[in-house]
Amino acid sequence: MINIRQRRQQISTALCEPGRRSIRAIGAVLGISKSSVHRHQAAIAQRNQFPESTLWETAAASNGYSVW
Repeated sequence: MINIRQRRQQISTALCEPGRRSIRAIGAVLGISKSSVHRHQAAIAQRNQFPESTLWETAAASNGYSVW
């Protein structure tokens, strides 16, 4: 079972990949519900109001390491 940080990273990566995929398709690929994908997508969109927010979605940042 994956934790919430790993799930957020997977969803962020899937959303950044080229081409458009539906929330349902991303959920099916990752093995999670479409409502969970949508919830994470909304949270990522809300965090994107800050210029450095894309760094927060990286593995290094979620592990507590400085990315600067």
